[in-house]
Amino acid sequence: MSLEPAGTPWGFMCADTLRMTHVTGWVVKENHPAYQIRFQDEFRIGVGGPFGRQLCFRGTKAGDRVVVVDDVISTGETARAVLEGLRLHDIEVAGFFAIATKGDGYKKVAESCGVPIHSLVHLAADGKTFLP
Repeated sequence: MSLEPAGTPWGFMCADTLRMTHVTGWVVKENHPAYQIRFQDEFRIGVGGPFGRQLCFRGTKAGDRVVVVDDVISTGETARAVLEGLRLHDIEVAGFFAIATKGDGYKKVAESCGVPIHSLVHLAADGKTFLP
């Protein structure tokens, strides 16, 4: 499962390589006309922000086991919302993978949610300095 917008190509490449099913969570905002359109098998997870952003998911149901792929984790608030939202829908998250993490926010989310978070690159909170 990947998070739109930039996590989607990475999630698709991972799923294709592993020959697994890929599900994308797409963003809708309360002030957008598409907000009113809902699919019967869709569920939404609120990820906050000034426009009431929600991530929409289809193709995943209670009892499924997933790995979440995103491009960047900065504060960790979106990751936390997604992990908590999936848990509320009885979807097991085996892990969370990001291309890059900025700062230590991801560590707090991993600890509080009990889900391992891995990334290719760790950056300081300024986004400019590589960390080990």
